[in-house]
Amino acid sequence: MLGYISVFVLAFGLTYLLTPLIRRICLKRKYIDYPNERKIHSVPTPRLGGVAIYISFFLALIPVLFLSSNLPSRFLRTVVALFASSSIIFFLGLYDDIKGANAKVKFGFQILAALLLIYGFNFKIKCLTNPFTDYSSINFGWLAVPITLLWIVGLTNAINIIDGLDGLACGVVSIVSITLFLVAIHQGDTAVALLTGAMAGTTLAFLRFNFNPAKIFMGDTGSMFLGFLLSAIAITSYRKSTVLFALLVPFIALGVPIIDTMLAIFRRFLSGSHPFQADQEHFHHRLLGLGLSHRQVVIFIYIITIALGLVAFSFTAVKDEFAAVLLVVIGIVIFLVVGRLGLSQKEFDLFSNRFTNHRTRKKDR
Repeated sequence: MLGYISVFVLAFGLTYLLTPLIRRICLKRKYIDYPNERKIHSVPTPRLGGVAIYISFFLALIPVLFLSSNLPSRFLRTVVALFASSSIIFFLGLYDDIKGANAKVKFGFQILAALLLIYGFNFKIKCLTNPFTDYSSINFGWLAVPITLLWIVGLTNAINIIDGLDGLACGVVSIVSITLFLVAIHQGDTAVALLTGAMAGTTLAFLRFNFNPAKIFMGDTGSMFLGFLLSAIAITSYRKSTVLFALLVPFIALGVPIIDTMLAIFRRFLSGSHPFQADQEHFHHRLLGLGLSHRQVVIFIYIITIALGLVAFSFTAVKDEFAAVLLVVIGIVIFLVVGRLGLSQKEFDLFSNRFTNHRTRKKDR
């Protein structure tokens, strides 16, 4: 336990010290996010806070690698894999924040980083095992690569998408990383506990400067890095246990950004626009439109994420199949509520009409 606390404290302290330094550099070099019609903030704000997050996360792990004598054998390889692959995402985000990058470039490098994890370090979702029956497995075969690729790229962009309000993405990642930390402690997974402890430390410290009114933004440098990191750490946990809840835990805990991403693609499909075209119709925009203040929206999404995190953690703690099904039902209800709030009445009616028409045509045939 002392090692986990040390990693958390070191990550927290490094981020707390580095973030003001990065902010001063941004102000000096004019790396500023200026307000415009697509953005909610009204004050020019430095935008390279992700640099402090990236540096602090990996620096916090170095003492553990050299001073701990009882680390799991896979821990060093996992850190090397995360550093090599996430560095591609980090420099992609850095370039995007400074110069700007289009969607094709972003997806290209995200896929490259994911393929490095998959083929270079064997990070694959190969099968799922049901822990409540006879532990029978469903093997994915050749689908393992596309499923893993979709998981990594999807979560990377899910965190990036919700980074639209001060403190929103950073706070959500903090809550999810604490959830994964508690799950790892409960399951005795030292590697994942150390990684999520470092992530919790750096995001909680950064939140001190990022919460409304933000003194600095993490930018794509931070949001894509954190999303990629979460997806990879989830696979690290999965590779040890391979059971169903190894992936259900982060999926449930990340309910808000995952639903928001799915709704964004679905919404743009309904309107006939490009699926990756930016808009102001995300979940947090909807809540702002209902009259909630900036802080109220962020805190409301925090509460939803905490509720989903509790469901996710409870799912790993119960051994009874009925209790597990009940928890999943609770999670689904929260998902549906968030999903309904994420669609306007016009879009919801359009979807309902299309679904009804499709069933009618099918019945007529």
